[in-house]
Amino acid sequence: MEGIEISKYWQKFILKINCLLGRNNMYKRVGVFLVGLVWVFCSINIGTPEEDYRSFHLRISGVYGSVPIGDFNTFLKDTEFHYDRLLAPYGFIKDKNLEVIGYVWGLNAEFMMRFSKHFGLGVKTGYIQQSLSTSVSWQSDELGVFTLSTEPQIYFVPLILKGYGYLPLNSRMSVYVMGGPGFYLVSSSYDFKEDSQITGNEGVHNTYLYSEGMGYGLEGGVGLEIILSSSTSFFIEGGGRHVNVNKLTGRMRLDGRVGGSTGDIWYFEYFDENISEYISGIRYGEKPESESLRNIRRMGIDLSGYYLAVGFWFRIGIW
Repeated sequence: MEGIEISKYWQKFILKINCLLGRNNMYKRVGVFLVGLVWVFCSINIGTPEEDYRSFHLRISGVYGSVPIGDFNTFLKDTEFHYDRLLAPYGFIKDKNLEVIGYVWGLNAEFMMRFSKHFGLGVKTGYIQQSLSTSVSWQSDELGVFTLSTEPQIYFVPLILKGYGYLPLNSRMSVYVMGGPGFYLVSSSYDFKEDSQITGNEGVHNTYLYSEGMGYGLEGGVGLEIILSSSTSFFIEGGGRHVNVNKLTGRMRLDGRVGGSTGDIWYFEYFDENISEYISGIRYGEKPESESLRNIRRMGIDLSGYYLAVGFWFRIGIW
């Protein structure tokens, strides 16, 4: 009877949604579809909390979180700082600040084995990414305009072994802690364009930077699980990861030239005599050697940060 009563409730709810949406057919269809989808999930053995805890699950979620990126963002901001200091004394006015990647989003999929009411083990993978198109211009009424534009992109694929510890709150809700080690594959690209329309110094220069690497790290967090039916649950979780992908390799191409520099990517700081400051630089290939350079090291990408994931899990079998 409980399942039938709840089915009637959802039918009434759909009718109310139809009334609220009125004549807007597109919104009506979308709203009815979403409500109907939830009703399907909740109608599968509705009202029966999971009893067979020794089971296989598939977890699907969307994720959004922070990433500091590290060396590449530092290089971008130092390049902007270089032109700030170089052009400001000549009366150039900057229109805005250059944006950098600070957040990523994507999808996760996880295969999980539930061993008991309080413990489970899962293997998670996913596809996480972010891209930007950003530019900054310095303009002088007398001398012209200089524009720096870039299109940074980053992608990474995790493979994480996670343990779960559950604490049931009632027959339908549990809080859980989870965590474990992971392996991360990452790639990134930065397409720079320096467009000078300054009188006597006109020209356009393009630089393409590509990098890839792999690293290891840890991920952990807490979550809330709500049972919708004997085969479906909703969950929301927040967590953090500590991951540094060091020793990047890749290639650099200048002004559309085929080939360019390839190999290991090196980060360093050099003294820029034009602005009398140390700023960061990048080199592909052999390690740079000079007494005027400092902080020479293999370049890396910092994927550490916090995230929020929301999704569903589906019980696909028992054992």
